Amino acid sequence: MAIRTFQSDEKTLLRFVAFSSFPIKGSYRYKDVLQIMSLPDEAPKPQYLMGALHPLIIEYVYNTIDDEELTSIAAEYSNPDSFDERILQSQFNFSKQDEVLCILSVITKYLITKEENGKRWVLCDKEVDWISVERGGGYYWKGLSEYGEDLTDIGIDDIPQLQSEHYYNKDTSLGEQFMLSESTSSFLDKYFSLDEAKKEAFLSACVLFERSSRTWAISHSLAYIGFISGIEALIEYENKDIKTQKCDDCGQPKFKVTQKFRAFARDYGNDSQEFKKYADKLYNRRSQIGHVGKLLSHDMAGKISGPVVEINDGIELRNLQRVVRIMMLNWLVKV
Repeated sequence: MAIRTFQSDEKTLLRFVAFSSFPIKGSYRYKDVLQIMSLPDEAPKPQYLMGALHPLIIEYVYNTIDDEELTSIAAEYSNPDSFDERILQSQFNFSKQDEVLCILSVITKYLITKEENGKRWVLCDKEVDWISVERGGGYYWKGLSEYGEDLTDIGIDDIPQLQSEHYYNKDTSLGEQFMLSESTSSFLDKYFSLDEAKKEAFLSACVLFERSSRTWAISHSLAYIGFISGIEALIEYENKDIKTQKCDDCGQPKFKVTQKFRAFARDYGNDSQEFKKYADKLYNRRSQIGHVGKLLSHDMAGKISGPVVEINDGIELRNLQRVVRIMMLNWLVKV
C-alpha cells in the first residue's frame, strides 16, 4: 500500500502506513488535521523491537488542489488539452505526504519514513537449504481497507508526551518507545499559521533536515552539509530584504555567510561566547567538507581512521542534528 486519499467538501484525507525505528503504541491527534496512530495487534509487526522498522498510520487532512491551479500547471506542458489532470492530483497528494513526513522529522525526534517501492534480494528457507529470491517490497494489511473517509476514531491511549526541554535535549536510545513533546500541538499551530513565504522557508529547511537524516546511513559528510543547509534556508529568508554588498576591489558579491550563520545561531540558539565558538566550528567543518573535500571518517575510502575518531565524528554529527532541530523550532516559535 502506498497512499489512499478521500475527497469531500474541498478537503482531502490522506492515509498511509509509515515506519519508525522506534515502536509506537497509542495515538496523537492534532485538531481535524493530523493523526498518528499505532496499528492494532492483528496487523503485521516486526519480530524484534530493536533494529526493525515499526509500522504506524498517518492521516493528514488538507485543502484539495483546485481546478484553476491544475489548469495553470497543465498549461505549462506542450499539449495541455490532452494532459490528464489526475496525474497532477496524484503528484500533489504525494507532495503532501512528503510535507507531513518532513515536518514530523523536525517536530519529533524520529525519522519517520514512507514505504519504498522496488525489489530487493531476500533470503528464503527452501526445504533444507537457503536460497536468494528477488521480491518486491511493501507493507500490506487487509484491515486498513476498512478505515473510513474521515480521521479514524480509535479507543487507544495517547502516545506518551515529555516536557519539551527534556525531550529535545535527550538522545534517543535503542528500544525506547515512540514519544512526543508536550509542545507538539503548539509547533503545529505555528506551522499552519505561517504565511506562504515563511512556510516555504521552514518547509525547505525541514526537507533538507529530513533528507539529511535519511542520508546519514550512506554518508555522514553529506548529512553534515545537509543539516547546515537547512539552517541556511532560514538564513536566506531572514536576510531577504538586505541588499548584498559588493567588494570594492573586484566587484563580486559579499555574502558574509559565516557572519550570517553566527548571527542566526545567536538569535535562535544561544548568545554565549561558548556557543558562538561552537557555531563557528560547525560552519568551518561544513566548509572543510564542501569546499575542500575533507570528509568525516565514516566516508573515508581506502583507509581507516580508528574507533576514537569515528566515535567522535559520530557524536559531533548527532549533536549537530540536535542543535539544528532546536534552532529550527526556536525560529518557528519566534517568527
